[in-house]
Amino acid sequence: MNLIFLTELKAHGAEWVQFDEPFLALDINDKARAAYQYVFAELRKKFPQLKVLVATCFEGLKDNLTLAIPLPVNALHIDLVRSPEQLEEVLNAIPEQLTLSLGIVDGRNIWKNDFEQSLVVIRKAVDKLGMECGQFGINIILYCILLNLFKLCS
Repeated sequence: MNLIFLTELKAHGAEWVQFDEPFLALDINDKARAAYQYVFAELRKKFPQLKVLVATCFEGLKDNLTLAIPLPVNALHIDLVRSPEQLEEVLNAIPEQLTLSLGIVDGRNIWKNDFEQSLVVIRKAVDKLGMECGQFGINIILYCILLNLFKLCS
C-alpha cells in the first residue's frame, strides 16, 4: 500500500478511497488473511478520517466473507452480476455500521441490464437492511469497470 499516495489524496480533500480486491474472491491461505487484517488495521490507524470501501469483483466472497466483514472499513462492495447467490449470506452477516454496495449492473455491457431483476435485488437488500444501511445507506453501482465506455469514448 502506498501511504504517500493516500496522504496526498487526503491532503487534497479526498473523503473516500476504494480498494479493488478481486483476490478476496479466491481461496487464500492464513498468511494472506493475516496480511489483509494487518494492512486494513494499519490503514485505519494512519487515516482514521478517511472512508474506505473494499470492492470485490469477478466472483463471490465465499469463505472470505468472514475475513471481509470485520475489516475496519466503511463499505463493502459485492459482485452480484457474477455471484448473485452470495447476497443472502452477505445480508445475514453484514453489521449495522457497514455500508453495503451492490454491484448489479454489468460494467462490461451497461446497455444490457435486466432492470426488473435489479429492482428485486435492491428491494431484497432494503427489506433486510433498511434504507439506512451503514452510515451511508445502500449503494448501487457497477460490479466492475466501464470497459465498453472506454471503447466508446476512444
